[in-house]
Amino acid sequence: MIQRILKSQIFRTGDTELDELLRDARAAYLSRNRALCREAVQKLWDAWERLKTIEPGKDKRASVTAMLHRASTRPLFREALEREAAELTRIGNSSHIRHSEVGQEALTATEYDYLFNRLFALIRLILLTTDRHGLRQAIHEGLSRNDKLIEAYVSVSEIEVDATRVRIVFYCDPPHFECYEFERPAWLVDGDYVSAKRFVEHIVNPTPDHYVRHFVSLDGS
Repeated sequence: MIQRILKSQIFRTGDTELDELLRDARAAYLSRNRALCREAVQKLWDAWERLKTIEPGKDKRASVTAMLHRASTRPLFREALEREAAELTRIGNSSHIRHSEVGQEALTATEYDYLFNRLFALIRLILLTTDRHGLRQAIHEGLSRNDKLIEAYVSVSEIEVDATRVRIVFYCDPPHFECYEFERPAWLVDGDYVSAKRFVEHIVNPTPDHYVRHFVSLDGS
């Protein structure tokens, strides 16, 4: 399950360094090279530390608080997230992951695998719930690279995605905007590149049974 999610996961968080760390961690983990187990976990832990600093706040603690508040406002689940975040940070500092100090506990390949899955689950949850999952960016990239759409429109002006719909605004020549609203299919998953690509294909080759279109033409001058 984790491998399937990793392979199609979009890393477009809005922070280039975080994206690179997540991609490096994925590459090392999916290599299934036992010699790279620690490297995969190390990169993921570095990504975790980076993630904890990208929300606005006067210091790292305030940034983490803001991040977890965005992830969930439900008291019981928020408390569980706080405990998990604190525990994973403690493990990263006390085990042979981010540091190589004498006295730190060495881990086996199986233990590294467990910790990778555990931390990735938390990071993915936070990316999904704080709108850093990259679905809009993936749809935008797919539309911008499609020759059929490029012939019809100048550019993609705006994309909005919520639980029930996808709203796309195209900028056209002569200057005006065209707005389309699509029913969001159940298979369009946040953070999943494969489903984003499939959605773009549905837009390019639409059929009446899978979307509702609302057209608005506005003066773009």
